[in-house]
Amino acid sequence: MSEKISLPTHVSTLQEWLLYIDSLHSQVIDMSLNRIKSVASDLDILKPAPFVFLVGGTNGKGTTCHSLEKILQLSGYKVGVFSSPHMINYTETVRIQGQELADSDHIAAFSAINDARQDTTLTPFEFNTLGAFWLMKQAQVDVAIIEVGMGGRDDATNIIDPDLSVITNVALDHEDWLGKDIESIGQVKAGIFRAGKPAVIGQSQAPAALFDYANSIGAKIHHRDEQWHFTVNDDRWAFTDATGTIADLAMPLMPLENVATALAALRVSQLNVDLAAVKEVILSANLPGRFQIIENKPTVILDAAHNPHAAAYLAQRLNHYVKTRNGEKKGKIRFVIGMLINKDIKSTVGHLTPLSDNWYCCAINAGPRSSKAEDVAQYLAQASTYPDILAGWQAAQQDADENDIIVVCGSFFAVAPVLKEIRAQQA
Repeated sequence: MSEKISLPTHVSTLQEWLLYIDSLHSQVIDMSLNRIKSVASDLDILKPAPFVFLVGGTNGKGTTCHSLEKILQLSGYKVGVFSSPHMINYTETVRIQGQELADSDHIAAFSAINDARQDTTLTPFEFNTLGAFWLMKQAQVDVAIIEVGMGGRDDATNIIDPDLSVITNVALDHEDWLGKDIESIGQVKAGIFRAGKPAVIGQSQAPAALFDYANSIGAKIHHRDEQWHFTVNDDRWAFTDATGTIADLAMPLMPLENVATALAALRVSQLNVDLAAVKEVILSANLPGRFQIIENKPTVILDAAHNPHAAAYLAQRLNHYVKTRNGEKKGKIRFVIGMLINKDIKSTVGHLTPLSDNWYCCAINAGPRSSKAEDVAQYLAQASTYPDILAGWQAAQQDADENDIIVVCGSFFAVAPVLKEIRAQQA
């Protein structure tokens, strides 16, 4: 249990509030919703907006939420987003009209929640979730887009009653909490579906558990390659559903399957979506740390891929990127990697090893999930080890030629320090 910290006051900083919140509950994760739902009910934030998207899945939740957010915003809606984890600053977790809020806004939310909870204990993520709902309700957004934290059925975000639920995909991750196989994990994730409401599934070969649960409660299934699909022809793609086809679309910066899943959800939602907004978002939108390309000499790519499914996708995109670089000489790919100890390190690294033998393995400091550089290096034929990400990053920079590509990956804890340093250099 965290050490108890004194109750912050109105002049306390956001960091002091976050430390206080971390000290309140005996567990970081508590799979029970009665406590948080009771507090949310007292605060009248169980419906944070007139229309609510709830987005779950193993990978791609953040980019799916971002696609929904930007398209709806450009279509004239006032949009709120709750997405986690944050990369550098806590304020990244909530966006209203694409903007982070001031520390004082988050403090006001935490203060209101702390008053309402009385003797009820809340985990940090439950506190954060309630804070996001409170801020969206205060801002009177038209649409709330809520990213599920982990799993679905027992996640704090699942206290709300969404108008439309999305599951991007189901893969192995968080097995200690969600189950040891795809069907078990799918059963937990399916818990965000609602009776009579659209259930959009972005995975072509999805677990049977998703359909079994959706059918058992009478959710309206909209499954990729059944009710909707997309096709790719060279560097263009087309989307088709019962409404019709949108053809000749440019390839997005974000993963195509996530953009297509967001588009499927928007078309089912019956919200008024501007096609010009769709095309603009496809051309320009991306999130930090999701195959984020920083053009330089050498080129830097930041990707928080942290499980085998995400690593396989990273390898695919890297191969395509290398093949399509405009007239540049081929250089080496250098991986700067750090992973949490509770992840499937061996399988994740296995998807990336065919691309390079230049590895900079780094320790990650993340409390109980911390890892040593050797935890990754043991699965590689040859690798250098470093005490932290920035040490590995600096070594890769020193070794790289201008035609090389440095890929920083393995965790948000790996990407964040490098992104922070790059931003500081560019400031």
